[in-house]
Amino acid sequence: MKKSDMLPGRTAEHWGRPLRLLSTVLFLLTAVGAAAYFLTGATAETVPPWLFVVFPSATLNAAVVIFVVLAGLLKAVKESRAGYTTTGGAYPELPQLDSTTGKVLRQAGQHKQPTNRSK
Repeated sequence: MKKSDMLPGRTAEHWGRPLRLLSTVLFLLTAVGAAAYFLTGATAETVPPWLFVVFPSATLNAAVVIFVVLAGLLKAVKESRAGYTTTGGAYPELPQLDSTTGKVLRQAGQHKQPTNRSK
């Protein structure tokens, strides 16, 4: 399959790339904010001013994570309806294409080939 035969726009695999970083940042913002709130003995009346930055940042990050997840899932469904996938294991019954070139990485029904990511 050629790249021109694929659906236009970002692929499902491209949507999934930033999720590890975004999720880690979300976890750290939430953990640090919650720990700092309780460790400083803050109450509703004595919330430290810097928490007014941490909590909205965590909320915004959560909204971005939800958007990226839903956009990636929607694109994965559209790709499956078009007869291919760019995700590693979501649709083993479909051929997996390289998200950049459109080259077939795995034929339909084959197990995912291990990749050497240490290079």
